[in-house]
Amino acid sequence: MINVAALEEIYLNIDKAKAALKRNDQPKIIAVTKTHPFSAIEDVYNCGVFSIGENRVQEASNKFQSFNKMPNLTKRFIGHLQSNKVKKCMELFDTIDTVDSLKLIRKISKQASEKTGLFPVLLEVNTSGEQQKHGFLPSETDEMFRCFDEPHVNVEGLMTVGPLTQDRQKIREALMGQSPSQNYDEAKQRFQDPGLFEGTNPIPNSNGHNPMSGVSPNDQGVDISNIPGFGNWGNVANNLK
Repeated sequence: MINVAALEEIYLNIDKAKAALKRNDQPKIIAVTKTHPFSAIEDVYNCGVFSIGENRVQEASNKFQSFNKMPNLTKRFIGHLQSNKVKKCMELFDTIDTVDSLKLIRKISKQASEKTGLFPVLLEVNTSGEQQKHGFLPSETDEMFRCFDEPHVNVEGLMTVGPLTQDRQKIREALMGQSPSQNYDEAKQRFQDPGLFEGTNPIPNSNGHNPMSGVSPNDQGVDISNIPGFGNWGNVANNLK
């Protein structure tokens, strides 16, 4: 039985946080259904939660039934994955959110090469430095960058879990980590400062015209530096000059 009141409170808290941060994006809620029966998955889906998380391949294999009545459901693997269970895990789940080593992502990429498309993953980062947790250390940036070289996976982002503590300062320190600007120079060197649009051509519109036709070469464009998430593009542009 799903606690609908608790779910509504979660959505309310998300809306309050979005308002305080002046954000318009909508975070996705993942219902962790490990140790719960298949009926719990059906219940959360019917409540409008379309992502579930399981942490054991064998449990999911025994529990999963037909998902024909849940066409929008995303099944996420959120546990530590042993390399000998990669094939089975990829058969059961839509994404693996806990890639914690080059060895593992290479095994996933090799397995994905036998299918069509790219298999989505998240890289797990141990931001709290706790020994009982898996994941890349924040200092292992080169190892993480090398994960992007694998041809049959799509690294969609990072995953981390803060320390289990009531100390808000420790939680903030673990989750904040390094800012993107601190790793910018390293990323720039890694990817050889590429031209973002080098070698590309504009896609013609429905009339067959270049969408940039009639735009003056001296046009300054629109300032997007104040839009959340776009501030670092100014740094990229300045370093490409």
